[in-house]
Amino acid sequence: MNLIEQLARKLSQDRRAMALMEKLAGKLSKTKRFKLATEQLISQERPGSSARYIPLARHHNVLFVCPPQSKNAAPVPPQHLWEGYAQTELDYLKCGQDDVAQMLCILNEVGQPPIPLTRVLDLGCASGRMLRFLPRDETSEHWGLDINAEHIAWCQEHLNPPMLFATNTTAPHLPFEDSTFDLVYCGSVFTHISELAEAWLLEVRRVLRQDGYAYITIHTRQTIDLLRTKYRDDPLFSDLLAELNSNFAENNPDGVEWSVFTFGADPNSQVFYDVPSLERRWGRIIPVVAVKEQAHDHQAAVVMRK
Repeated sequence: MNLIEQLARKLSQDRRAMALMEKLAGKLSKTKRFKLATEQLISQERPGSSARYIPLARHHNVLFVCPPQSKNAAPVPPQHLWEGYAQTELDYLKCGQDDVAQMLCILNEVGQPPIPLTRVLDLGCASGRMLRFLPRDETSEHWGLDINAEHIAWCQEHLNPPMLFATNTTAPHLPFEDSTFDLVYCGSVFTHISELAEAWLLEVRRVLRQDGYAYITIHTRQTIDLLRTKYRDDPLFSDLLAELNSNFAENNPDGVEWSVFTFGADPNSQVFYDVPSLERRWGRIIPVVAVKEQAHDHQAAVVMRK
């Protein structure tokens, strides 16, 4: 601002010039405030802000993205992109294949006739753990979206073609036309969406075709019991169980009638649902066909049909 002040003193006799300098100073001030607000917005430590995504890391503010790699067999992503689903490559691939098989089995149980999989969206796809195993043919259009740009960059390099990928944000918006998909599935995504869950569900409904299906996994009351029993000694769930017990002890939800129990801030929150309450709330947006406990390890699957 020193240069502006010097110019302002020299032109102090000219009111028009002074007005222009004040306007310029105001714009510079607003620019600084905007930069600060932007930096705060993308910070993962600031709870309560929305429309975030996790950007790609840059070296000296420079970024190179590699072209797609043409290979016969899709590679396994690096371990830091496994999202804690496994500890070995074999287990990583197996859990993705098993979750797809479980999802298709549940969908075929409730869908008459069998659900087409020509146009499918994996919302919260990470590095394509499930999407890579979804049945497809030459007519298929399968999309993966995630708020973590590193996941999407890896998928675009190694899994495109045959699949398509894009980075989205935590704001309830899907970059597709109405009635686009036969199936939208979200594995362990709505477990981390609290206040905006219904807004996201409305977006899912919008992009589903008539008679299309949504498959969404959630935490339920039974999830809490499973974490404290079946998965109590599983290292993959140790942090979640510790947080859960700590928040229960501090807030005493056992003595409270609740329909939704949440701790943490999106997108790192943990959200638990009472199933009858959820069926009443979500069923008014998209009819609930079934709720299957333990469909996604400790999570239940909510199946809805538009």
